[in-house]
Parts: sequence; structure tokens; C-alpha cells
Amino acid sequence: MFYDVEDGRLVDRTRLGDPSAFALLVERYQRPIGRYLGHLVHDPDTAPDLAQDTFVRAWHALHSAPPTQAFRPWLYRLATNIAYDYLRRRRRVRLVTLDDANLAPPHAPAPAPEERDAVGAVLAALRPADRAVLVLVGGEGYSFVEAALVLGSTPDAVRKRFNRAKVRFRAAYSTPRP
Repeated sequence: MFYDVEDGRLVDRTRLGDPSAFALLVERYQRPIGRYLGHLVHDPDTAPDLAQDTFVRAWHALHSAPPTQAFRPWLYRLATNIAYDYLRRRRRVRLVTLDDANLAPPHAPAPAPEERDAVGAVLAALRPADRAVLVLVGGEGYSFVEAALVLGSTPDAVRKRFNRAKVRFRAAYSTPRP
């Protein structure tokens, strides 16, 4: 679900000047946003700083955001833009070992450490746009509609991007590694 009624109430309270409501939004989304950013920039030390930047930007922009805008996709869109800005500035991507919970649904068995490292290496080699769609749809379980809101695209375009990114991932993953 990309529109959460509780988020809407907290956003309304924040817009009316209640900073504690925004603190609840930060508490609710800080870990998922940090995980998402960690996947995008492949730097676990930088992800918390980028998450903080996301919430600072959200605080300043929330009053000018459309009142009908769902908070979660809007916040992820801010995070995506911040990650892309960071990657453009750095022009480098470092490998990070992926967290078990972010690789598969909660009911799936945890992959072996070698498997996590191999997946992390392949993700690191992909373009940031491919990583973003794979992490959102494949890792975080976003629908194509939700991911489209985050990525500023259409659901059909996200579906196509996701399928192309899966093909690229599978090709890179099946290539023998040293």
C-alpha cells in the first residue's frame, strides 16, 4: 500500500506545526530509507548521512509538497535523488555486503555469506537506475505503481526497467567470478 492513512495524519500534523509528528515519521522510515540508500550507494558508512539528508530535505519540502501526495513514495523519491546526487559527486561505487533481510522475503531462508557477497558484487556492477528498481521491486517488495511514484516514471516503464535489470543481473551473476 503506497498511501498510509496514519502517514497522512502525521503529515497533516507536521504541516500544522507539530514537530513530534514528523519525529514519528522519521522513526517509522529511518531504517527502511537507510537500507534502501545503502543498496543504492553501496557504502554502509555513508547511508546514514544520506538518510539524514533525506529527512532534512523532507522537513523543508513537506510544506510545499502537494497535499494529496502519498508520503512514502515521496520520501523514497527524495532519497533516490539524494543517492543519485551523491553517486554523481563521487563517481565511484563501493561494494557492501548485503543485509540478509534485504535480499529476500522474510520467510525465505538466509543466503550463505558467499552468496550475499556475490549478489552484492553483481549489484555494485549494475547502473544505479538498475539497482534502484531491483531494490525497490525485488528487495523492498514495492509494486510497479509504488516504484513508479518513487522513480518518477510510469508503472509500465518500471515493469520494463525491472525486467531488463533482472536480465542484466542474471547475466552478470551467471558469469564466472574469480
